[in-house]
Amino acid sequence: QTGNMATETVCVFCNKPSKYKCPGCETKTCSLPCYKQHKEVSKCSGKRKRSSFAQSVNELNDNTILQDFYLLEESTRFVGASHRDAELRGDSKRMKGWLQGRLKKLVSNCKKKSINLKILPVAFERHKKNRSFVTGERIAWTLEWLFINAEATYLAEKLFDDVPLSEHLLSLIGTQPNNTVRRQRLKEYVMPGSNKLDHLCLFLKAEGRPANDPRYFELNPDKTLKEILQNKTILEFPSIIVSTPAEKTSFPIMPEALTVTSTEQTEPAQTQALSTSTNPVAKTNTEPATETGTESIQKQTLIAGTEQQTHSPNQCHTIIEPVETQILNASTESVADTTSTNEHDTS
Repeated sequence: QTGNMATETVCVFCNKPSKYKCPGCETKTCSLPCYKQHKEVSKCSGKRKRSSFAQSVNELNDNTILQDFYLLEESTRFVGASHRDAELRGDSKRMKGWLQGRLKKLVSNCKKKSINLKILPVAFERHKKNRSFVTGERIAWTLEWLFINAEATYLAEKLFDDVPLSEHLLSLIGTQPNNTVRRQRLKEYVMPGSNKLDHLCLFLKAEGRPANDPRYFELNPDKTLKEILQNKTILEFPSIIVSTPAEKTSFPIMPEALTVTSTEQTEPAQTQALSTSTNPVAKTNTEPATETGTESIQKQTLIAGTEQQTHSPNQCHTIIEPVETQILNASTESVADTTSTNEHDTS
């Protein structure tokens, strides 16, 4: 019995005291090189068996019971992970129906108000924070306030789009008793004992810009959210930056020239029409088709001679001379055609 105990506590390769046991076949080894040698010799995978068949009750021990327990635990973990993945992908019927109904109505209402609302996949943290909804003709926005210099971010919900932005900001940093701690943290943004906001600047980041070239819209706090967000792209919900005049230079303003208007789109066509009407060469292309070949050649000759004369008078005769030769040839051909026609009629 003592010999059996000794064989169980030594390495099967070097007979040194064993320290490790193979999870797959429970072979005892003393080091990593011996364990690798064991896997090469016995072709063992080194992975724990999920279950083992017991021939009789006498073969049942703690290891077999643990194997069954681990198998059941792994199955439970796998089923739970599949449910979580379905919710993250939006495949859950309960979650999918509620989200699509709310967001579909929100996107449709934003489209009527000329707001380009972008919705992220459900796995994104920003999407999970969005609690905006539509009630009647109004939108109750989830709004994010960013105080960059104070490194503070506040998320407000149920902010209606027909209320001025200044009122929403005062509900956050006003002189109400419940804002005392917040005002203390944001003391560089507030005036002691006052609700004035004239010293603050509000910005909205322009979406779709390169990361190395951000631009911002400067907002008027007296306007409503509906007016502010019009013709702008919003990612889930608005994020408004509150800054002091000293921080204003850190936010480059979005230039108005980048916004393409209808007048800018029609300007090239108008310019082309104007240039066509003032171009004498273009006029010759629109002359009636009833003119004879000789008359049209004469007009083109005069126009070409006039244009060329304005550039180099010395070359005027050299350019017009071949054209005059064409006129004489055309006249001769027309006379010859007339003579042949008369002779045919006489015969």
